[in-house]
Amino acid sequence: MDGGFETDRADLRKAWDEFLMSDNHSPELIRPKPEIPTQDGKKSVQLQLYEEAKEREARRMELKKKVEADESKPKFRVSNESTRMATRKFKRDAIKSFAKFAVAPIDDLDDKAVCYDELMSILHELGYWRSQPTDNLSMTETKLFTELTNVLDPFSELTISFRKFDEFVDAIIAIKFGGDMPDRIPGRKTLADIAHAIFQYGESSRLTYRPKTAPRVEELPFRPTINPKSATILNSSARRAPKTTMEQRYHELMENQRKREEKLEEKRREKEEAELAKCSFHPDTCRGPTTGANRAKKSAHLRLFQLAAQEDRTVDNEELKTEAKELRQCTFKPHIRKDVHVPRPSHVPRGFEESVERAKRARREKERVQSELSRPQYTDESYRRSLKFRQSSEFKFASKRRASERKSNSALLYIDVNLPNGRSGRIGIHKGDDPAHLAKSFADVYKLDRTTRMRLQELVEEHVARFLPDHVMLGDSEGMHGIDDAQDYEESPQFNDPGHGYAREPMAEPAEVPAGNEQYDFADEPAEYDDGVDL
Repeated sequence: MDGGFETDRADLRKAWDEFLMSDNHSPELIRPKPEIPTQDGKKSVQLQLYEEAKEREARRMELKKKVEADESKPKFRVSNESTRMATRKFKRDAIKSFAKFAVAPIDDLDDKAVCYDELMSILHELGYWRSQPTDNLSMTETKLFTELTNVLDPFSELTISFRKFDEFVDAIIAIKFGGDMPDRIPGRKTLADIAHAIFQYGESSRLTYRPKTAPRVEELPFRPTINPKSATILNSSARRAPKTTMEQRYHELMENQRKREEKLEEKRREKEEAELAKCSFHPDTCRGPTTGANRAKKSAHLRLFQLAAQEDRTVDNEELKTEAKELRQCTFKPHIRKDVHVPRPSHVPRGFEESVERAKRARREKERVQSELSRPQYTDESYRRSLKFRQSSEFKFASKRRASERKSNSALLYIDVNLPNGRSGRIGIHKGDDPAHLAKSFADVYKLDRTTRMRLQELVEEHVARFLPDHVMLGDSEGMHGIDDAQDYEESPQFNDPGHGYAREPMAEPAEVPAGNEQYDFADEPAEYDDGVDL
């Protein structure tokens, strides 16, 4: 048995070496299996192993030919500009997703943050997460998400800032499109490691859970064919034109498109003109412009209003024409005097002047009553009551002599003076009084100017001459001139005497003026007497 087993092994090795040394061995031309019979007529284990090895070699050679055939086909090369465009698009989509869940504009995201569930929703929108926050996460997803939050939120604030999220997006871009990766830290998982794991998980989930009905590109039967002439034209134009940037190339293609559209428009117009040339009927239509510069400037409602006004004028003109036509048909011509004057009623109603006069009288009476009520009155009784509290006289038992003195010192005449602004005063004239002194004292009390004081002196002299013709008063003909020139003038003692009847402050209590007294309204004097008076 041992000798037979060694003989079979030597024959198997010899046959395998001959097979490998041959030049025309292929899966399609498999050499016949060598028959290594056994004692019981069945295949030995070595022969079965040999046959399995030949089958594996045939499959390997077949796969090798397929790979060589695929490599010989033209491949699409991704340019750097395409990579940059894809990178910008991915970054823009990530920022939009973050702004959507952070509820903030894109320009104001530096201070914004999202929670863990919102971060999971952002990863789901970007295609790197299969589950929603409301779904049950698998063990792999739970582990990856925990590691990601530990890196992005090291202080466990339960929020992810935009700066950390931007670093995570940059790591995904570096893995997906190629770029500089951060250095690894031994014994610690960095953001790049977590991003690489999430990227691989997202790619595997996309391939695993994609719909079964999704067509694959290599399985599509349609293969577009390019016109050989187009390639020739493109190559010739590329050789003629200098090397330009992508933007210049874009403008060049747009210009070519515009020229082609102009040619098509010109051909269409020529075709329409040829068809119109066959038509013999030419209707009379308005060939002028339907709109003008002024019409285009007006708004819609103004144009509609103008059209309506034109229609109204047209209707009015038609009515006038119809009325004139009817009048021409009338033969009767009445003789009408055009110079007949028709008296018109007066525009002034009857009794107008009487009503106005009554209203004026009522108003004057009302003003007079109001002025009397508002003006403080001064009478003998009020003056005597006020003197009780002004000065005290020495006690005397000679009542008769005192009564005679009081009678001799009683005022001969009182003159009431009405001043502007509702003020009034009274001047008591006694025997032997000087008009200049009376006017000077009154002017000092009521702060009157020189002109008013001179006028007051004249009034006092006039009233004394009128009502007391036999009374002899002190003073000379020069009046107040002597008083104005004296610097050491003092008031006469009679003005401080209660019996002389001169009050410096008028009383507001009204009283009847005794007979023989005169009341003079100084506020009603002409303007020449009021110069310098504070009205």
